[in-house]
Amino acid sequence: MHTQHTLAKSQVLIVYCVSYEVLVIQRWSEIIGQARQSVKVLKDQEVIRTVLNILQTNCQLSWNISLNPDFIDLFRHA
Repeated sequence: MHTQHTLAKSQVLIVYCVSYEVLVIQRWSEIIGQARQSVKVLKDQEVIRTVLNILQTNCQLSWNISLNPDFIDLFRHA
């Protein structure tokens, strides 16, 4: 059974994750929009770093969810 403190911490984690994901989706959409106009944007080092970070984060999140049932339980109990 989760205590109030644990629930509060998991709710904060959820808000943080959702807020972060919104920013990631916005940035990804910007990059894709720019790339539709010119693929040259994909050669920019800052864009390359951003795309790499997004892909790494998504892979880590997927890995955590698939291999650690407790990780997703944080979201279920909030």
